[in-house]
Amino acid sequence: MTPQSQQTIPKHLLPTTSIKLKQRRWRQAWYHDKERESLREMWHHDIKAYLAGFRLSDADHDQIIEQGMAAFTTLLIRMLKHAQFADYERRGHTACADLVTTMTSQPNSLPPSDLPIFIAIDFEGEVHNRGITEFGLARLHPQNLQSGIQGMDLALSSKRSRGKFLFGEYVRIDSVQLPDVIRNELRGDKRRKMVLVGHSISSELHTMRVLGVPIEAFENVVGSKFSSSPTGPNPVIWLLALYLPRLKGFSLQGLLDHLQIGYEDNTFHCAGNDAYYTMQAFLALMVHRADGVTRKTGSGAVACGDPETRMYERIKELAWKKALLKREVRSRMDAEAYRKDGQEDECGVFGGMCEDG
Repeated sequence: MTPQSQQTIPKHLLPTTSIKLKQRRWRQAWYHDKERESLREMWHHDIKAYLAGFRLSDADHDQIIEQGMAAFTTLLIRMLKHAQFADYERRGHTACADLVTTMTSQPNSLPPSDLPIFIAIDFEGEVHNRGITEFGLARLHPQNLQSGIQGMDLALSSKRSRGKFLFGEYVRIDSVQLPDVIRNELRGDKRRKMVLVGHSISSELHTMRVLGVPIEAFENVVGSKFSSSPTGPNPVIWLLALYLPRLKGFSLQGLLDHLQIGYEDNTFHCAGNDAYYTMQAFLALMVHRADGVTRKTGSGAVACGDPETRMYERIKELAWKKALLKREVRSRMDAEAYRKDGQEDECGVFGGMCEDG
């Protein structure tokens, strides 16, 4: 390039200037990418004035610091929550180990009265979109295994059919009552520990948080010092998130198939049924673990006549207990409705008193 041709080329288009712009562009684009062209025109493509336009003001520095502190706070909260849930899971596994130890009559096993209550929960619906339509709960008291798994299904939508729920009590409530119902069910007896059992339960924990009942906010969990001794001076309720061991990609239905637990088709996605199936899967896993302990030690309640043998057999029975068929549930509903209609015809449609004779 000759000196004469250089004089006719604008300064900002000289090769050295273009190279400098390319070298510094990566530093500029991250901050004022959309203003680059306007600044070039504003400063008539004067490179020194153009670069000066990218210098941060004091307000820009303050904004960056505030954004950085907000990001750090978010990260810190996330780390604390992760540590807290890791502690919940550790306690959950300890409770499971205590249950297996009692089932197999190992040394230092706890009596059934000191074991925690196991609760499985499930939600149907989306809390942010169409709302929660169902809440299901299944409860097991190791101290009272003769009562079996106590199931409950709460319907918040009139579109939820009673005939789909196969286990226990069915109740219709208003959506505004749901947080109080969850709070009352999970608190229960404050002197008994509780373990929250779930299959991929993260969505349930998120829903509880949105509803205003996060598990870490319960006073009997956060406000008390943890005591590993169930008879200690400060008994607390364990409200835990226990993730069931499962293979990659296993749905609840796939887990039941893997454990060979029977079920009827088209009975899933009902909150009460899913909670009950989850509890059955949990008990089946505990039975498998107890069998492994017995094979390893060559002793235990499974192989002898201890009272815990009845506990093992009862848990095994509940884990693989077949549910009623949907047509059987509908038959019972029809029978109940028939009896109710008969009472109304005999005593009056409006519930009046029956006259003798």
